[in-house]
Amino acid sequence: MTYTIQVKAFVISVILLSGSLLVFSQKKKEIPESNYISQPNRIEFDMLDSDVEYTIVSGEEKGLLVVIETNSRGGDGYNWLFHFMDTTLNVKWTKLLSIDYESGFRGYDYYDGKFYLLFNKSRYKNEELIVYVFDAETSDFGKIEISTVFPIQLSEFEVLGNSILLGGYVNLRPVMISYDIREKKPRVLPGFYGNSNDILNLVTDDNADVFTVVLTEQMRNKRNSIRAKTFTSDGYTFDTAGAINVNSATYVNWVWHANAGTTTTNDASSTGIGTI
Repeated sequence: MTYTIQVKAFVISVILLSGSLLVFSQKKKEIPESNYISQPNRIEFDMLDSDVEYTIVSGEEKGLLVVIETNSRGGDGYNWLFHFMDTTLNVKWTKLLSIDYESGFRGYDYYDGKFYLLFNKSRYKNEELIVYVFDAETSDFGKIEISTVFPIQLSEFEVLGNSILLGGYVNLRPVMISYDIREKKPRVLPGFYGNSNDILNLVTDDNADVFTVVLTEQMRNKRNSIRAKTFTSDGYTFDTAGAINVNSATYVNWVWHANAGTTTTNDASSTGIGTI
């Protein structure tokens, strides 16, 4: 079985189908040569029927990383294939990595020229994580082992600066963790763990080296509010005046009160979020 990776494949297929219908309905009319669509760049990787799945990770202007989980066995577990190609779909390097049988692929990110692939050490132990790191340019490989101490059902994974950001739920309550790659220490961020909170999104700003967590909170009057908390990449609270977690300072958390006496609907279906 062969899987094909093709740039704008869906769009091209639709156009070709429309062109075929046009030819069928106007058989006697000659089509100008300029109307023909040239074949885009294309690359194929062979996959066996027993192979599990594949994932394509964008490396922005560097290219694409194709991650293939196979059912073939290596020394330590199942073999995983990693193919990196540039923007012209030329394969620059390929890696074969044996990953423990019990590991589960949880997420990925691309930051500062490197691919970060997140795995559970065990599918049944959500507190033990491994991040495999590939350098897009040199193909150098490394891994980062993370212990969150408590099991977390992950919903967010980002890399920013020297930190790995993890978001999710512990006992149905939201939690955000910033893991310092240099010091190898996790840090639970304040202000999230509560029965009435839900994490909506994690937004990173690579240029400003900050990230913002958007969450909902149910207030005492049972109405919902939407709150945004901004942190520096190492997990310290940040305000527009530049003060960061000063012990003697007083901070104000501004909250937008949704549905305060009126009904407001924001159709964000095109973003994949839905209606807020």
